[in-house]
Amino acid sequence: MTVAVSEDPPFIISESNQNFQFLDTIEGLEQHLLSNIGRLVNISIDYIMVPPHVRYGFVLEDGSYTGSLVYLQNKTAEIVAGAFILIKNRAEVLDFITGYNFPTIKVYTSAHKEGTWKSVYKPFGQTTWALIILSYIVFSTVIIVLSYLITGNNDYMKTLLRVLGYFYGNVDNNLIRVTKLRRFIIIWIIFALLTCAFYNTALYSVITGKKTNITPVIDKQYISFLTPCITETILTFFKYTYNETLVTDDSPNCRYIETALDTVAKSSNLYTIYLDYSYKFGEYKYIDKDGNQKLDTWDYSSHYMLAMYASKGFPLFDVFCEYVQRFFESGLTEKHLNDIYFKSQLLKVNPVRKFVAVTLSDCRIHFGVLLFGVVLSVMCFVIELNKKQINYAT
Repeated sequence: MTVAVSEDPPFIISESNQNFQFLDTIEGLEQHLLSNIGRLVNISIDYIMVPPHVRYGFVLEDGSYTGSLVYLQNKTAEIVAGAFILIKNRAEVLDFITGYNFPTIKVYTSAHKEGTWKSVYKPFGQTTWALIILSYIVFSTVIIVLSYLITGNNDYMKTLLRVLGYFYGNVDNNLIRVTKLRRFIIIWIIFALLTCAFYNTALYSVITGKKTNITPVIDKQYISFLTPCITETILTFFKYTYNETLVTDDSPNCRYIETALDTVAKSSNLYTIYLDYSYKFGEYKYIDKDGNQKLDTWDYSSHYMLAMYASKGFPLFDVFCEYVQRFFESGLTEKHLNDIYFKSQLLKVNPVRKFVAVTLSDCRIHFGVLLFGVVLSVMCFVIELNKKQINYAT
């Protein structure tokens, strides 16, 4: 049986390609599936390597085929493979063998580096910050009301400052002396202590840990300022799948994904769109000598399936589909793909961790918080001092 394949690692890998000699004898995933099925049904598999400029293909309105699909139309091959996405345009007129991989389309941009001082917001997420603020409001309200009912104290501004001061270690003696308030004050002291401890620990982890993109959802506002560098494959895919024409840069470096990712990694005003497996396979090329990612990734869309196509009425269609399903359900396809990724990850250069001097501007927020705490403490001290002088005069 003859199979026409387009090289697209890690699914189709050419033995003659010197760039992939590190894989030794490991085949691409689709080659691995076809070889094992051929062995099980006792048929030999012969491959026709499709030229790089041909790639993939679609079914036109007049019924003719383009790209690799021409090999099916000319009956030169029984199956075409090479990381084809299962789409309606092909599935309506061809048999398809699918269910072995489910890729995600991602947006790739040059790594966006933020100032060190902005890390002050990152230890907690928006929900955690909201809960801390809400807890402060609730506890302050309860203490103000109880303080007024028990002691007749109506100086709520002073109470608000006292409650906030516990975050800075400014312990107030007056509130804790009220027996009926003591339980609430102790709970608030423990809450403030744990909050500060968790924040400081998380802040240290954020500053010293590996920088990763913690926002998997695409930032449309940020992307809108960038120029698209989209491959011909993705342009054609969107045209025939979504009837949408994407705009892209005319640079020849944007035609193929290998050069498009390299171009985007070196430019801060470009982005590209492609399937995640291609980047994952060559991820080692986009990590600098210090171990930092050169590219940021954003989820664009998912729910895709890869497929191998055959002409309608392919005699072994049911057999191939059954074996592919068994390989996937047993975990063999995932294991083989992980073996390929593992081999590629071995090419990573072990980063040399360097000491980066921290400047005063990097600590601007930290000093701002410290200054706010000092001002708060001084205000409490002045209020207490004036209160005693008034009481003494009275």
